[in-house]
Amino acid sequence: MAPMSTHNQTSDLITHLGYWLRLVSNHVSQAFARKVGDAGVTVAEWVFLRALISREDVSPSPLAETPGITRGAISKLSDRLLAKKLLTCIAHEQVGRAHTLALTRKGRELCLCSRHWPMPMMRSSSPTSARASARCSWY
Repeated sequence: MAPMSTHNQTSDLITHLGYWLRLVSNHVSQAFARKVGDAGVTVAEWVFLRALISREDVSPSPLAETPGITRGAISKLSDRLLAKKLLTCIAHEQVGRAHTLALTRKGRELCLCSRHWPMPMMRSSSPTSARASARCSWY
């Protein structure tokens, strides 16, 4: 019987780079989901808030162009964030049902504090990071 060609053999799962990339990706994603959860929001809500941080008083439609936010999710996410008092809705009387969305002070604070959230394996012990974290009430 001829020896098997090494060309047709597959590696063990734990020796495959794809396995480790998936493992690390899942670990980081889950750690981040826990961190935003500690702040009282979901990852989808956090993405929505972050999409508003650089815009003031934006109508909902342009938010659908943000990666991770679909047209269908906009009204559900905005309703949840309005209920959590992280978002405000400003109706425009002269334009029928038109309205704009803006972060509340609490919503803006959450977004600004999230810049200082340490990620697993990337913890910073710098004095600047520690001072910024201490100022945030979301921890």
